Amino acid sequence: MGESEAGRKPTAIVIGCSDPRLADVASVINEQFKRMLGVEWIVPLPRPGVVGLYTGRTTSRSIEMRREALELEICIHLRAHQPRAVVIASHHDCLGHAGSDEEQELDARIAARVLESRLKRHLGFRGLVQAAIIERHPNPGWAVKMLD
Repeated sequence: MGESEAGRKPTAIVIGCSDPRLADVASVINEQFKRMLGVEWIVPLPRPGVVGLYTGRTTSRSIEMRREALELEICIHLRAHQPRAVVIASHHDCLGHAGSDEEQELDARIAARVLESRLKRHLGFRGLVQAAIIERHPNPGWAVKMLD
């Protein structure tokens, strides 16, 4: 895959959890995202229980501040890297945003819709915004599943 007109390689932002179990296998997970999204670079933005920032189940000034800080960081990367996609990913057995595997998938879908609306309305982002779940598997340990 070649570089874009601006000399940048095709890129995606992946907003995921900062769980250390995922950090240990980040390169494997990022390779899966690259393959699925057809990009060469991944900009990882790890946050604890990130989908909880967008589900609306919990509201507080702290949640608002964390969401605003994340969106400021996303804005920097949108300008710098012009990604073709932004993915918000939850994972099984998340401690920062607890819930069953089914709840994690539902919340990731909700978070992606809310994030997409905010990125398009406030930042004019025209690329793909998608939800993903990182599933726990015995081999290779974790696997990415893109959600509709």
